[in-house]
Amino acid sequence: MQFLLHMDQKSSISSTRSLRLFLNKVNQQELDDTTHYSSDIPGLTDFQTTVVNYALVGLTSPGSFASTEFDVESLDNTGFSLLHSASKYVTLLLKLLCSKHYEVRLQVLQYMKETFRVTDSCSLRDNSDGIEDANYESFLVLHSHLITMAFSLEKHPACLVEVFNLLTCTSGKVEFPWQLNDKSLSCIEVLQLTSELRNASRRDEVRCAVHGFSGTLVSFVYQQMQEILLQKTSPVERVLQPLSEWLALLHHSARIDQSVESREVAATVIKQNAPWLLEDPTDILGIRVFTSWKVLVDILQDEDAVVRDIIAGVVWQLRRHITSLDKGVLDVVSHVQPTLALELSIEAMVNIWWKKNRDACLTTLVEWIEDDQDEKDKPASEERLFERGEINTYREEVTFQRLVGKHLRLCSKRPVLL
Repeated sequence: MQFLLHMDQKSSISSTRSLRLFLNKVNQQELDDTTHYSSDIPGLTDFQTTVVNYALVGLTSPGSFASTEFDVESLDNTGFSLLHSASKYVTLLLKLLCSKHYEVRLQVLQYMKETFRVTDSCSLRDNSDGIEDANYESFLVLHSHLITMAFSLEKHPACLVEVFNLLTCTSGKVEFPWQLNDKSLSCIEVLQLTSELRNASRRDEVRCAVHGFSGTLVSFVYQQMQEILLQKTSPVERVLQPLSEWLALLHHSARIDQSVESREVAATVIKQNAPWLLEDPTDILGIRVFTSWKVLVDILQDEDAVVRDIIAGVVWQLRRHITSLDKGVLDVVSHVQPTLALELSIEAMVNIWWKKNRDACLTTLVEWIEDDQDEKDKPASEERLFERGEINTYREEVTFQRLVGKHLRLCSKRPVLL
């Protein structure tokens, strides 16, 4: 009886292996030849996505292709890992990303996002993990194709969102210049392309994805602009123009009439780049820095609790400029309630910029009161009037004006350093 059971199990394993081998061969053939079908065949798109899904599942399951004859010239028999056979992996992904079916491209991009999230592309050059430079070069090829999709090839909005989401999580791992077709792009040029694309797009989800990605470029752009200005070979305004235009877009995306997603991205970008956008350590931004502070105080009064909570974390980054709290309080408390964060942010701005640019600091505080009063005096539109509910009453103009007025009075008592 045991003998018969053992034979039955061996037969079942053999049948399963044969079936897997057959499916692998069929799938490989379909991946190799995706152009011999007419595009108007009913169900073709579903068929293509099924084929791709089977291939991607095989790549992420080390045992799926083990002990098979699945065309080792195209895929590694051991299954996918960014640590092994990266060039073959990239070859397959590049082929799938060139599919004429957006559903296929979208499926591959989503797979890549999950894969990079698990493997962390920063480990590609970590010699302790046994990564070879050849694997990193393969990754750069894939990154270059994503740049081309972002700014040239990809037109479908859902795919474009995923492309920029991917670039957001990998851009910090790839040194500049980047490659777009045959052109090398500096970080400033990439920032300009993102601004152009954001202005041209009519889809809010695309604009949010592009702006989120652009936030990862700010630290690189700031450093490169600093180097250019030190050379004194170009006018300051011309050098800073790309960042000025980007700051204007940031300010626009934080407005209350923009979507919650747009304001969340603006809050995240400010939080990620507080050292450069708020403190301006080398004083290259001039009065442009106060645009960032305006975005900060506006978002701290946003009607959406998630948006406020995101930006409230900025106060912890500014803690060394805050003197009204006991020393060390913010060192152990990383999150501050948004209303308190608003007052502490105004204090930090004054403490940072009173010595650097006293006139601009005072002018900014006065403009905040005037702008807030102008907004208060505007008649509410019918749509906005009936839309307002309990959550929409968070912003208190009088409270904000009192906070700003308080710091204006404190400024009048500060010593004037000549």
